[in-house]
Amino acid sequence: MFLPRVVLLALGCALPLLAQTPEVHEKRLPNGARILFVERPGSGSVHIRLVFRGGFSAFPEIPPPTLRQVARVVFGRMDEVDRGPASHLEALLGRISGAADGLRKAEQSRLRLGAPVPLEADLRALVQDQTALLREALPQGPDLMEALGATRRKVRVESDFLETSLELPSAAIQEWAGLEASRLATLRLARLPVTAPEPPARGGSPGMDVLLGAAFPGHPYGRSTGGDPAVTLPWAEARVLAKRALALDRMVLVLVGDLAAEATLPVLEKAFSTQGPSATPLSEPWEAEASIAPNDLPPGA
Repeated sequence: MFLPRVVLLALGCALPLLAQTPEVHEKRLPNGARILFVERPGSGSVHIRLVFRGGFSAFPEIPPPTLRQVARVVFGRMDEVDRGPASHLEALLGRISGAADGLRKAEQSRLRLGAPVPLEADLRALVQDQTALLREALPQGPDLMEALGATRRKVRVESDFLETSLELPSAAIQEWAGLEASRLATLRLARLPVTAPEPPARGGSPGMDVLLGAAFPGHPYGRSTGGDPAVTLPWAEARVLAKRALALDRMVLVLVGDLAAEATLPVLEKAFSTQGPSATPLSEPWEAEASIAPNDLPPGA
């Protein structure tokens, strides 16, 4: 059975903790998603990784920090509004996005012309009012994933893959699968910032940027991924980007933990088979590397 490097590395890191080579259960869904599963009886928990091929290399027109920002919004706090219909909320998000985009254009015109621009003050007031309504509309209760007992939640975006990981009590796997599948189907992005955040401190050096550019000319590997500020996309554009980046035919779901494959695989297949394949699937081979390090594995494994 051919296994991508994401699985070989994951299992390779786990091997020193195992008495023998584990059996990898694999399931490919009709929509192109793949599930890879290793049983680790006795730990009481499961380590989960959702890996989406593509990363920065699939979206060269998007600044890397912007894609990272969208991924963190998607896989950050999860509320009831992230799992089902909410047409009123989407209408509000659309109004805020339109007003914020108009305000950005007005500010750019003012800077270019050096003079006040009509309606700029009105647009700013509209954005503030609508954003206040959004804050009131968003739930303030517990994060749904935290309520399941999820811990060690991480989001990572690299040149050729995007991934999110967490640890979960084994008994919560069915409810987690339903929540995660509904979040990927909805991709509401209700907590996307309306305005761009302050630029972070540069993570690299000009010299390293030059070396990367020379080593990988014209390739995403040659782009600095830590120094530029995120450019906050309008909500509608960010949602389109999220739907492209997180299409299920890009996804590999890797689970290592205290679960029986015979009982768990049908649950995962039912949850993640609800969506069809992407309208614009990737054609290039996936060479992403993502690993499960020993200290990432469930306690007691």
